[in-house]
Amino acid sequence: MPDWVPQSSDDLTFQAYLAGLIAAEGCIRLYNANSRAHALLHITLKKPKLLRELSMIIGGRLYEVTRAWRLVIYGKAAVALLRHVDIRHEEKVEKARLVMDHAGERWSNVEPLWLETVNRIKVQVSQYKAQARLEYIRKHGTLIVRKLDYRRPRYVKRPGLWYDGGREEGEVHIQS
Repeated sequence: MPDWVPQSSDDLTFQAYLAGLIAAEGCIRLYNANSRAHALLHITLKKPKLLRELSMIIGGRLYEVTRAWRLVIYGKAAVALLRHVDIRHEEKVEKARLVMDHAGERWSNVEPLWLETVNRIKVQVSQYKAQARLEYIRKHGTLIVRKLDYRRPRYVKRPGLWYDGGREEGEVHIQS
């Protein structure tokens, strides 16, 4: 952890640092276990030392995942931590509020609320992406994308053309 971050969960600087990590690299979820909604908070990074230091302060378990490490906090501890940290990332605020309000309740009552929230966020993210593309095109001209393989697209600027990222190489004209 950076030297400037106090290693105390009650310190406001630490809480702000943790809120930033959660906003950037965190995941807040509810899941079904024994017909109840259970809370889960995790932070995934390629820095196991940082996550170990965090776990000494806030608890949780450290797992190695593909090309990274994950600090996972379950249940009541996750809810307590979410109540303690001032998260400001809009998506995470929505999910945290739902977790804090409904963890421990019957999953059959919570699942529709959770799915509605997750689906709403997905729609918002799609809208933000589309808006960002349009703003980029207006500012810089349009793009054509040539896919060399399905994992790594290659972006090439070409006025008047933009490829939407489908599986086939090609071009799509966008009118603004």
